[in-house]
Amino acid sequence: MDRCKKVLSLAKKHDALKFQCHELNHQLHVASQIEIAKQRFVGFWESARKEQLKQSILLDVQNLRKKQTFIEGERTNALQAAGIIDQYYDWKLASIESEIENWMNRFDREKEEQDARFQKARATEKYWNELLQIHEQQVRDIGLLEVDLERWEEDAKFKVFCHRMATKLQAWWRGVMVRKGFGRFGTAGRNRGKKGKGKDKKAKKTRK
Repeated sequence: MDRCKKVLSLAKKHDALKFQCHELNHQLHVASQIEIAKQRFVGFWESARKEQLKQSILLDVQNLRKKQTFIEGERTNALQAAGIIDQYYDWKLASIESEIENWMNRFDREKEEQDARFQKARATEKYWNELLQIHEQQVRDIGLLEVDLERWEEDAKFKVFCHRMATKLQAWWRGVMVRKGFGRFGTAGRNRGKKGKGKDKKAKKTRK
């Protein structure tokens, strides 16, 4: 009996150990399957992550290339724009320098013309001043001549008057001398005077 009990207890223990072993095997299998699935999932996840990373890297590379292409295009356009701007500024600078030179030439020409006009105006003013001085001098001379003319006219009138009065006085005196028979205005004096006149006429004829 004791032996049977021991056998039964051992059989139960054996069954329990088998069950435990089976459970452990099942847990181990489940754990191994889980581990295998985990590894597969991790592998798939790693490959997916790598693929995703690869795709993202490719996208980044494409974006970088596009960005680089865009930047190179912008740089090319900027260089072209800078060249065009330099050409425009060179043309503008040349045109401004040409305009400045034209303005300077025009200023010099107008200055020379203005100086010539000023010189001509000064010469004209000097000429008119000289003419004015000459006119004033002539006016003064005319005034002096008019004064002299008036004085000469008065002198001439006075001389005519004196000559007339002297003639009258001489005629009166001759008349007195003739009537009284005095001096050279008597009959003898008249005859001598006539003879003298005749001699003078003969002398003149011989001279001719």
